[in-house]
Amino acid sequence: MNLSLRIGVLIVLIFLAIESSFSIYLLKQNRKSQNVEYCYANDPSPSKRFATKTVYDFNKNITKPTLPAKCKPVQLWSVIRHGVRLQETEEVLILQNDLPKIQEEIVKNYEKKTYKSRLCEEDFNNIKNWKLDPFVSFETAYGLADSGAQQVTELADHFRRDYSSLFDFPYNEDNYVVHSFVDPCVTKTCDIFLDRIFNHSSRNYKKDSLINDERFRFPMDLPEPNRFLESPMIQEMILDVSEKLGYIETPLNWTSVKLLYDMCRYDNAWHLNELSPWCAVFTTEQKNLFEYHEDLFCYYEYGYGNETAIDAGCTTAKSMMYYFMKTANNELNQPKGILIFSHRATFEGLFVSLNAKRDSYLLTADNYEYATDRKWKTTDDIPFSGHVTATFYSCDDNEKYVQFIINEEPLEVDLPGCVQGICPWQSVFNRLKPIADNCVID
Repeated sequence: MNLSLRIGVLIVLIFLAIESSFSIYLLKQNRKSQNVEYCYANDPSPSKRFATKTVYDFNKNITKPTLPAKCKPVQLWSVIRHGVRLQETEEVLILQNDLPKIQEEIVKNYEKKTYKSRLCEEDFNNIKNWKLDPFVSFETAYGLADSGAQQVTELADHFRRDYSSLFDFPYNEDNYVVHSFVDPCVTKTCDIFLDRIFNHSSRNYKKDSLINDERFRFPMDLPEPNRFLESPMIQEMILDVSEKLGYIETPLNWTSVKLLYDMCRYDNAWHLNELSPWCAVFTTEQKNLFEYHEDLFCYYEYGYGNETAIDAGCTTAKSMMYYFMKTANNELNQPKGILIFSHRATFEGLFVSLNAKRDSYLLTADNYEYATDRKWKTTDDIPFSGHVTATFYSCDDNEKYVQFIINEEPLEVDLPGCVQGICPWQSVFNRLKPIADNCVID
C-alpha cells in the first residue's frame, strides 16, 4: 500500500471515529438534559419509524410521474406484503411473562423514589396501567391483526383506483394469477384484498412458496448487525433506558430493552389511533438506532450485504419476466394481473434483482452516522402492507415501458434509460433475463 493510500485510509478512520464519538456525546447530553417536562403521552407528532413493523401511511402526499404519451397499461405485476400481523409464536411467552415482570419492576423502582425518574407522571401511569392484549396467544400467532385487515381493505381500494382498467375483468385464472405464501397473516391479507377489489368472495388462488424457498434462508446469526449491538452507541442507549426506568445498580440487557421496543411498535401497529406507553421509554434518536440495527439485519440477510442474495430474489425476477416477455411478444390471452402476497424478504431480494435501493457504500456497524440518508430503509420501503408494482405499458409508436412503483411512489431503478421508475422494456429485459435464466428452483 503506497503512502498516499495509507494516509487516505487513516483520514477515513479518523473521520468515522470522530463521528462516532460525537454521536455518543449527543446521546449523553440528551440523557443529562432530559427531564420530566417532556411527556411522550402529550407529544403531538411522535416518531413512528419502526423499520419492518412500520404502519403503512395512506395519508402521504404522492406525485406520480407522467407516462409517455399514447401509452396504455397492459399488464400489472405486483408483490404485496401482508398487513399488520400479530406476534410470532416464539414471542408469546415472552410477552405474557417477561414483559409484565419488567413492568412490575419499573413500577417498584418509580414508587421507591430512590432515583430521579425522567418519566413524566402521565407516561409512568400509562406504563403502570398497561395490559397486554388478550388476543396474544399461541393460537393467534402470525395472524392478521384487525388493524391489518382494515389497512389491506384500504390498499385494495387504492389498487382499484390506480389500476382501474386492469381490474375491470371477471376474477378467474385466465385474467388473474395469484400466489400467496402459506402463513396465516399472508393468506388472510390475500383473501381480504381479493374480496375487496373484485367485490365478491374468492378463494381460488395458489397457496405456495413461490417466493423465498426455505433452502435460501440464510443463517440468522449475522456478524455485522451483532457487531453494531456491541457499539458504544448501543451500550450507551441501554444504560440510558435502564436509568430512566430505575435500573440504577443492575442495568437491563439488550434483550429486555429490545422487548420494550417491540411492544412499543406492536402497540402502535395494533392500535392505530393510540400511543403505546412503551414508546415513552425511548427518544427519537434511540428509535433510530433500533431502525438501523434492523436495516443492517435485512441488508446482510437478504440484501446487498449478502453476495448470494440474488438467488433468494431470483424467483420474483423469473415470475416477472415470464409474463412480461409473453406480453411484449403480443401473445394472446395473457393475464391482466399477477399478484404475489408474501413477506418482507421477497422485497429485499427483488430490490437486489432490480438494482434498486442500492447505496454507493456498504452499510456496516461503523457508519451509522454516515448512513443517515441511506437508500436502504425498511421503514420507508417495507412497512406492513407495503407493495411494489411493475406495470407493462404498450405505446402507439411500438415502444414498450415498465413503470415501477413502490408504496404508491416511483421506485428509482438504476438501469439505463430509467427516469422516476419508468424504464424502457429493453433495459428491464437486459437486467432480469439473465437472472431469470439462472434461477433454478424446483
